[in-house]
Amino acid sequence: MINIILIIFFFIKNKNKTLSNIFILGGILGNFINRIKYGFVIDFIDIHISNYHFPTFNIADILIFIGIILIIKDIFKH
Repeated sequence: MINIILIIFFFIKNKNKTLSNIFILGGILGNFINRIKYGFVIDFIDIHISNYHFPTFNIADILIFIGIILIIKDIFKH
């Protein structure tokens, strides 16, 4: 619960990063809904390249990743 409060506080404080906030919150909510509904997060994207097997992930994870990349890009931009 404390994590959710801290995340909400971060997003309210940083309103100018709207797109990254939307991606991150969307990903968090997607994983949270899975966790509440099933007791675990369903990961279904499974990528194999040659002999390498990437960790399995889902769309919510992709949204969180893109949101973080946008924040990092914004940090280096300023």
